[in-house]
Amino acid sequence: MHGAAERGDDPQLLKKHGIPRLADERPDFPFPAVSPQCAEGSSWAPHVSTLRALLNFILENYRVDCARLFLTGIRMGGNGVWLLATGYPDLFAAAAPVCG
Repeated sequence: MHGAAERGDDPQLLKKHGIPRLADERPDFPFPAVSPQCAEGSSWAPHVSTLRALLNFILENYRVDCARLFLTGIRMGGNGVWLLATGYPDLFAAAAPVCG
């Protein structure tokens, strides 16, 4: 999950850091990634149930190894990782919030 500076309605902002950046730079990126984007002025806290619904949709419609779901986020996204991982502790193989 992204930080506060990447909020809005421009998905190109998500490619500034982390997995979205790596996936954009490497055509051979080795795994699928989902990168939701918060609206301008919002945070991840009010969207935990929406994120869970998005994940349910992905799990129901795509071939996913449920034992290998990883969650990561930077700054504000680190808080979102914490909220989602603590809300659904049995869902993810690992969660890595980066808050600095």
